Parts: sequence; C-alpha cells; structure tokens
Amino acid sequence: EVLVLPKTKGPFYLEKKVDVQGNAIILIVEDSSYSFKARAAQQILMQAIGNPFFATLRTKQQTGYLVDSSNEEIEKKLFNLFVIQSNTHDVHTLLARIELFLEGYSQEIGQTKLTAENFQMIKAALVQNLTHTYNNIQSMGELLKTLAFKYDGDFHWMEKRIAGFEELEYE
Repeated sequence: EVLVLPKTKGPFYLEKKVDVQGNAIILIVEDSSYSFKARAAQQILMQAIGNPFFATLRTKQQTGYLVDSSNEEIEKKLFNLFVIQSNTHDVHTLLARIELFLEGYSQEIGQTKLTAENFQMIKAALVQNLTHTYNNIQSMGELLKTLAFKYDGDFHWMEKRIAGFEELEYE
C-alpha cells in the first residue's frame, strides 16, 4: 500500500534505530504523475543509472557494502529507490553522497552518461523483455494473475507499456 504524504511538505526524513551493526539508507524519489510514457522513461533512466551508481558509491568511494538502485511502479505511482548499507558512514553522510551523485549524474546525463545510442539500446532491451514476459505456462499464469488482480483485469496492459516506450524519444 502506498502512503500518500502531503504535497505541500517534504522532503520527509524518517530515522529508525535498530539493534544491528552499521547504518543503512533508502532514498525514495516519487513521481506521482503516472503515464505509460513516464513509466518507460523511468525504467530507461534507472537502467542507465544503475551501473554508475554502484561503481561510484561502492567501488570508487567505497561508501557501503550494499549499494543498489531500482525502480518500482505501485498503484500507478513511480518510485526510484537508492539504497546503501555501510559500517563506516552515518546516514547523513550516506544521504549526502547519494544526493551528490544524483546532482552530478543529472548534469552529465546527455554528454557522457545516457547518450542517444545508450538510450536506444536500453529502450530496445526493455521492449524485448515486455514482448517476451513469459516463456512457460507458469510464467504465463503469473502474468495473467498480475493483470487480473494488480491491474484490474486490463489484459492490454503490456501493449500499453510497449506503446509507452514507442512514444518515448531521446529528446
């Protein structure tokens, strides 16, 4: 279930102390304006950002042991997640490093990070995945169950997702 927070406030910061070693942070960036085109753009961006995020924060900076980024679509809301677990840095430092990475990435996105060629390759791979979402009877059953219950019986959902990618241009 998605908790809808007030749009006039934020960002929100929740800190929870637990009895384990180290620190962890999950930065969640929401885009509540859902469309199939926006979902396609989100997936391409997060696919492109994954390796540089890991390489910068895990390999180069050695910020944390666990470093990951992912995207989710829940109840027609889009979420980008950035996760770091560290035994050497506090949560404020982890948050600052994620924010610094995102700022740098957004400034270089068109020049060195997500070029038009990379955009087309990622887009084609994601469309291919949507086109071949099942390869056996069990995965077909899972897809039909998802379409029936998560997407309210919209059995054209996958075609709409593919159309979202087709509408999306690099610019």
